[in-house]
Amino acid sequence: MSPRWFAAFAIALALLGLGGLSGSSWFIATRGDRLFTADERKAREIYGSSRDIRSDEWAVETPQVRAQQLAGFPLVNLNEGIGALQRNVYDIPVLDWGLPLRPLTWPYFLPFRWSHGVQWFFRDLLLLAGVYALLAAFVEDRRTAAAVAVAVFFSGVFAWWRATVIIEFVGFLCLTGGVAAWAVRERTRSAFALTVYLAACTFCVFYPPVWAPTLWVVCAAVLDVAWRRQRLASGAILVGLIAAGAAVGIFYHLPYLSVISDTVYPGKRIAHAGGLPAGRLLDLLWPSLTVAAPVNCGPELYLGFEHMNACEAAAIEVIPLAVLVAMAAVSARMRRAFAVSLRGSPASVAAFAVLMAWLLLPLPDWFGTVTLLRWSPTLRVWIAFGLSGALLTARILAELRSDASTERPGLGVLVGIGAVIACAFAARSHVHLEWLSRCQARAWIPPLVAVALLLCAGILVSTTRRRAALLLAAWTAGVILANYRVNPLIWSPRMFATGSGHAVVNGVLARIPGRILDYSTHPGAVLAAFGWPVIGGVQDAPDLALFRFLEPDSRGLTDAIYNRYAHYSFIGGDAASRIVTADSIQVAISPCSARLAALGVNHLLADEGLDPGPGCATAWSVRAAGELRLWSRRKPVCAIGVARGSPAAAMDYDYSCPSEAQFESDASGFTVRVPADPARSWALAVNEGVVGSVQCNGASSRFIDAHLAMHPDGPDPHCRVRYLDSVDALRRLLKK
Repeated sequence: MSPRWFAAFAIALALLGLGGLSGSSWFIATRGDRLFTADERKAREIYGSSRDIRSDEWAVETPQVRAQQLAGFPLVNLNEGIGALQRNVYDIPVLDWGLPLRPLTWPYFLPFRWSHGVQWFFRDLLLLAGVYALLAAFVEDRRTAAAVAVAVFFSGVFAWWRATVIIEFVGFLCLTGGVAAWAVRERTRSAFALTVYLAACTFCVFYPPVWAPTLWVVCAAVLDVAWRRQRLASGAILVGLIAAGAAVGIFYHLPYLSVISDTVYPGKRIAHAGGLPAGRLLDLLWPSLTVAAPVNCGPELYLGFEHMNACEAAAIEVIPLAVLVAMAAVSARMRRAFAVSLRGSPASVAAFAVLMAWLLLPLPDWFGTVTLLRWSPTLRVWIAFGLSGALLTARILAELRSDASTERPGLGVLVGIGAVIACAFAARSHVHLEWLSRCQARAWIPPLVAVALLLCAGILVSTTRRRAALLLAAWTAGVILANYRVNPLIWSPRMFATGSGHAVVNGVLARIPGRILDYSTHPGAVLAAFGWPVIGGVQDAPDLALFRFLEPDSRGLTDAIYNRYAHYSFIGGDAASRIVTADSIQVAISPCSARLAALGVNHLLADEGLDPGPGCATAWSVRAAGELRLWSRRKPVCAIGVARGSPAAAMDYDYSCPSEAQFESDASGFTVRVPADPARSWALAVNEGVVGSVQCNGASSRFIDAHLAMHPDGPDPHCRVRYLDSVDALRRLLKK
């Protein structure tokens, strides 16, 4: 049985979500949204501070999930660009055959804003339960496992990265490892089957940079449990079953892998070993060593000697490690605890060594291929490395807890306290204390003082059992004090609230349907959260056809700019298209471009500075939308164009309304019906990359210039377009 306090903490996490709370930083989007008036933007958290640095959450995943709720959970959301694939590295809910393997998306199918808070804390619960299950099996001491699981849960990595799919992946994989270890002990069919299922769930939230190093850690722990029970064959079989489950998850993600395989980023990005400064190892030994996270009085601050943000600077702190290593040099009991722990964990020691080598040494590329780490940059391997260190340290502390003997104070006390002082001085040499403001000092200094006192208290006690308890307390209390303030609490029903500007857009769209082109008014995919058909946002997988179609009217736009994962927005005037950051681009396009009409764009969202120019200003009407301006065509266009004959270019079609075509969509694809007139053809803008197959009756079809063109040649002409599924994606990959 797990300790009662641990079970109570887990239940409390679930109740927070069920009670309508969320840890999202969505209020950053609300405060920056100029569709609200200044008074409407005054959103306040119940506790804590929303973090701008969390753009992967509030500007990408959260609005995309809400867009899926509003669109009916399709495999391809046609309201994002001209079709965005929803099987990607974010945990986006999709109504398809993978639904049973993605249980964390199930709350979203209750189409209420409340479900976002439920999912947030259920994900936290998964992480806590997964880490505990793996620790309990590995250290064979549930009290120690519970304390360390809470310490890992509140560690810098999971406090700062709690808003990304890293949490789901690590939580599921640790839970898989815990169940696999149970299967080693019980050897029942249900345990083996559950291992395969959880492995499949793990890889259905596939995140390439972290999967291989975490797999090293978890599989090594399973093999060590099998080693101790002299059941290595069972351990090897279970590792094989984890691989089989992983294959199911990877098969699910084949559409995404096929679409990004030829991209600059992430498709062709390969990591190399080494490059992590050795000084970063200090981050494992103190909580909040390099990050201050004040509440309601300033932004987070990275204090260290490198240029990085708070998320990248975070670590899974293993606070007692330095003291344990130092005291092992002079304490026979400590050496015995090390010897028993490490002798019973050969695979985990090997995994720890492999990950450390990848972090610190300039190894040849073949090493990355052999170890599967070639897709894992050092800052992602750093996460799994911290988890590996936490497992081994927990095992050593569990051995100390099982030792009821006493140890007279002596040289060990001096060495232990010396280690604490040495770590403090080493940390001081890498931290810029002069950067601290008063509120940041309050967030940073108390955890360090508490840890130092608890570590020294643990060193001074005479019994090894009490020493282990105090060292565990230093570890757990330290990271809680340092990181509990990182996430805010907000009411989930207040997410995606709308203001006067949103009402204007909704009203205009109801009268004049069509796509909206966003001229850089909102970051990321924020506008997708309101269910509007928007060109602008985040391309998780590049829509090459769309940007190639825009190239002739976009100054400076090239394949090198858009062939990548990116936040994309548009600019007008005489500016040129450009890469803003590694994952952000701006595309230059004039409101006068006829190519926008061919994409079904009837509206432009812009600030007051947009000037369409004398050539087409009269073609648009303009109205205020909050503090922004909404431009709408006086003569709207339709999504489907029509032309005489069968033109070879999408620009040769007339997109004036009406086009007489009918469009019907569902979760797996859409159908287009056109009049039985062989003298004409019809064209619809759609992302060719996410189309798996096109089946036509009474018509023929082809792709031209980011459009699907149809030509009737029989009765009841219609085409059924099915989105790219795993089988189609596998065929596509095999042809490359």
